[in-house]
Amino acid sequence: YIISAIADAEKVVSESDETNNTSEHTVTVTQADLIVSSFVMDPKNPTTRDLITFTVTIKNKGKGRAHASQTAIRIGSGSPVLLSTPALNTGESISVSHKVSLKNPINYVAYATADSDKRVTESDESNNNSPELGFNVKIAMIANYPR
Repeated sequence: YIISAIADAEKVVSESDETNNTSEHTVTVTQADLIVSSFVMDPKNPTTRDLITFTVTIKNKGKGRAHASQTAIRIGSGSPVLLSTPALNTGESISVSHKVSLKNPINYVAYATADSDKRVTESDESNNNSPELGFNVKIAMIANYPR
């Protein structure tokens, strides 16, 4: 942005030098840019008896500070889980986690979204989603089950 200031813009005052009444300054506005830099789950091959941990790492790759926001994790067709994400300075990252047991032995797709509530004005709003994470929950086998 260019900010201009003009003295005697209407040229009402008679001056000895009319060429020094203008001043301009360039201002650069910096914005945050939150991305999902990592989205992982543990264990990688879960069963219906496992407690699965989903961990999302959010990074501010922009040039401005990102205010606190929400990170969403969506697993299958369920409602997203919202996780508080603190403010991040340029270049900073934070990891947030969510634990869940999935009792249905089916294929799932999960993904994470940085700034899911759109609280942060970003230089790029199109890069907030992680790649999809596909996985299959298998039925847990009971060890030493008598026949």
